[in-house]
Amino acid sequence: MKSAGIFCLLLVLIAGVAGAQDSRFRVNPYLGWYQFDESSFEDALDQVDLDSGAIYGLRLALGGHEGLSLDLSYGRASVDGEFEFEEVLEREEADIDLFYGALNYHLPLPVDIFLSGGLGGIRYAPEERDSDTNLLVNYGAGFTFPIGLARLRADIKDHVDLCDAPDDIGDLDFG
Repeated sequence: MKSAGIFCLLLVLIAGVAGAQDSRFRVNPYLGWYQFDESSFEDALDQVDLDSGAIYGLRLALGGHEGLSLDLSYGRASVDGEFEFEEVLEREEADIDLFYGALNYHLPLPVDIFLSGGLGGIRYAPEERDSDTNLLVNYGAGFTFPIGLARLRADIKDHVDLCDAPDDIGDLDFG
């Protein structure tokens, strides 16, 4: 895990220099917050408590800040959870990998505000069980603004996991 953090820090430094150029092809690091939406798992997660955490990744942006642009992104987060299964409390640590593409429409305004939507996948990889990858749909909005030679981007997205969750936490295989 330390090597992944060092790798991302190096990419931030490299991309910061590259991001100073206003080009149609950019590689940008990102840092955000991953909030696990337990409501998508209905009844099964009535017995589960999952923590939120930081997400970090890289975004390849194709296109400018007008009209349409495309983002290809990868992000990684870690989550901790507690599962109550047959009156025994199980702890689980897992990694979340997001990989997706999003089409952005930049509104014709004096500031760069955009709407975003796309498709991708989410991989949930617990330490003690097999990983699972599902289709996801993402949508959101954001804005960018120049700071000197670079640009700062802020956006909020909902990644809707299109998986078929079990009705009961007992249907999960804890190995």
